[in-house]
Amino acid sequence: MDVATDRAPRGLRHVAGFEGLRGIGLTIMLLYHGGYAAIEGALFTVSMFFTLSGYLITALIRDEHLRTATVSFRKFWVARARRLLPVGLLTLIGILVFHEAFVGIAPDRLRGDVLAALGYIVNWWLIHTDQPYGAIFGVSSPVQHFWSL
Repeated sequence: MDVATDRAPRGLRHVAGFEGLRGIGLTIMLLYHGGYAAIEGALFTVSMFFTLSGYLITALIRDEHLRTATVSFRKFWVARARRLLPVGLLTLIGILVFHEAFVGIAPDRLRGDVLAALGYIVNWWLIHTDQPYGAIFGVSSPVQHFWSL
């Protein structure tokens, strides 16, 4: 077996079914957060998103390794930043502009939460400020879900 053939790029094909699953999961999650109590199992869509993300990230790393016999984590993080930072920054700016809508959240906490989201350290910030994970079911921060990024 030829090593060059073994390392031929396989390419990550677009899987339309994944887009459908993501769309259905997002719709269910939005309905749940909108107050439809009948959709309590909606939290399981988070696991689905993590599973799909894990598959896609692993496939990208695998394909790069097959093509180049190495993996560039710098390239991975730069691509991730280019994809996530623009939308993340827009979201954080929107949260700051419309901060009055988030009643029940102290201004100091909101400021710390937004800064933690900007630094992609929300999970550590929540631990540092003694915010239990179960708090997402009560009055939660508008950036609390940034922990997953």
